Amino acid sequence: MTRGGSGRRSLRARVTATAAVVVTFVLLAGGAGLVLVQQEVLLDGIDDTLVQRADDIEGLLEGDNLPDQLASRDGDDALAQVVTADGDVLLASPVADRSAPLAPDVDRQALRTIDIPVDDEPFRVLSRPVVIDAAPAGTAAVLHVATTLEPVSESRMALVASLAIGLPITVLVLCWVVWWVVGRTLRPVAAIQRQVAAISGADLGRRVPEPSTGDEIAQLARLMNDMLDRLESAAATQRQFTSDAAHELRSPLTRLRAELEVDLAHPETVDHDRTTQRVLHDVAGMQALVDDLLFLARHDEADNGPNRAPVDLLAIAHEAASARRDGVTVGVSGADVVVDADQRQVVRAIRNLVDNAVRHARSQVTVEVGPEGVVTVTDDGPGIPAARAEEVFGRFVRLDEARSAGDGGAGLGLAISRGIARAHGGDVVLDTSHVGGARMVLRLAAPRGSTRRIS
Repeated sequence: MTRGGSGRRSLRARVTATAAVVVTFVLLAGGAGLVLVQQEVLLDGIDDTLVQRADDIEGLLEGDNLPDQLASRDGDDALAQVVTADGDVLLASPVADRSAPLAPDVDRQALRTIDIPVDDEPFRVLSRPVVIDAAPAGTAAVLHVATTLEPVSESRMALVASLAIGLPITVLVLCWVVWWVVGRTLRPVAAIQRQVAAISGADLGRRVPEPSTGDEIAQLARLMNDMLDRLESAAATQRQFTSDAAHELRSPLTRLRAELEVDLAHPETVDHDRTTQRVLHDVAGMQALVDDLLFLARHDEADNGPNRAPVDLLAIAHEAASARRDGVTVGVSGADVVVDADQRQVVRAIRNLVDNAVRHARSQVTVEVGPEGVVTVTDDGPGIPAARAEEVFGRFVRLDEARSAGDGGAGLGLAISRGIARAHGGDVVLDTSHVGGARMVLRLAAPRGSTRRIS
């Protein structure tokens, strides 16, 4: 059994247990409330009955002659007494005859639940002061009317018994329903789990199944597939990058090895100065390539933006435009613009653009700084087809495939320049509307200072 399966069952059990606890609590609270409401309703009905009995008996006491016994409309089984202030039972119903007073005296009407001398069961007693006109000088007395609470107890016990049987059954049925629903809901998760467990770094082409429910699980599956798409793309890019880097390094290493092997095989014909120059040239090229690769690796992994500071963009352009080639001149002009940027990175971005332009120019390269923080680098070379305007910014891309790394570079300069520009909130694009050579446009963030035209 896998850990994922155990976790899934555990989640199912936790949800079911939580639902059972919550529903049990709610049902218990509801049952207790129902019992209390039922008791209050029954007591209200009993109290109304006692008041009606008291009114009937009090009507019997009005008049010149007292009845022999108290009886209400409900029959002779009613518990009723008229007790004088001395505690003597003046009148009583047949059931309460020869009994002690049903309740203590009161000053005003009162409803009480007490035990009376007639029975051991609790009774509901209504007591109210009355005046007996037939007695001498209108004798003051207390009328007690009582009834047993046994029906209330029986009804309460019946309700509690019903709840004791129905509540567990309800909870069990609910637990089964929740268990089934949660299991059905998590079934797509199990399929996703199995597919994810089968995905490895060597096989990133698999995708998790996306349920057609359109719920959160389906959304999670779509997000996971999007993530797998990005991972597959990143892995492919990394493999291509590694392959291209190895290929670019293999050429100078092969030349170095061939040069040294020839010198070792024919020591009598060795030209040490020539060998040293060639080895130094190839080592310098490999060092530049390694520097570019390290910069790209650090740039890809960097979480923070460039270290910005106020820099003079025109001065940076002058510093960067140091590339030279026989027969090619580089001119710098434009506005004196101050921008917030990382000076070393911007110098590198412009230098890469200038180096690329010098490499392909016939005789002239111009660098111009615009007032909005825009640097354009233009050459008078053969230009770049508009259809390949984006391709030239790829890594290890050289439009002239016959050109060697030593003559044409490794194809990383423009990619590095675009990465630096985008890290500064700008971009590098090819001006496809320009005729007569290539024009690269470097846009940085908006300038922060005033501009001054300088040529």
